[in-house]
Amino acid sequence: MGKIILNLTRRRHSFQNLTISVAAPWEIYLPLLENGYTPQQVWEIWQYKSMLADPLYSSAYQIGDSGGIGDLNISGNGNVYPSVLMSGSHDVLCGNIRNQSLKWIWNNANPLKELRNIQLSKIGGPCVDCHIRDLCGAGSRARALSLTGSIYGLDYWCPVIAKNLKEI
Repeated sequence: MGKIILNLTRRRHSFQNLTISVAAPWEIYLPLLENGYTPQQVWEIWQYKSMLADPLYSSAYQIGDSGGIGDLNISGNGNVYPSVLMSGSHDVLCGNIRNQSLKWIWNNANPLKELRNIQLSKIGGPCVDCHIRDLCGAGSRARALSLTGSIYGLDYWCPVIAKNLKEI
């Protein structure tokens, strides 16, 4: 994915209307920062800015994944999940709008409270000392859940984590 982002960025003039959506900020930042781009240039080129770059957001949260913080998913049967990428996972089922109001779910569901209170220290691993932790905030919580069974797990798709695992 990193090579694709880098190549698209270098040829951005050919794709004027192209936008990028990523599950975790490292997917766009890592390849570009490692090739001399600044976070400001990422914004100027792709109109993409990590939520952690917002002072109000970063004063409250350490996680860059917006699931349960700025995103929510309601499935066809009324089940509510922190994000579309977590949809169907019983571990993070927040409630059902047929049984509770969406406002009640948003304010009271335990999976949402947990996601909103995750600290980098609880995730641990390379994320705690990573050079882009202030932009990334530990990658995708949905991928961590899928790969480890926990929203506190590592996002093993991250190249920084993969590199650290190889060095162990």
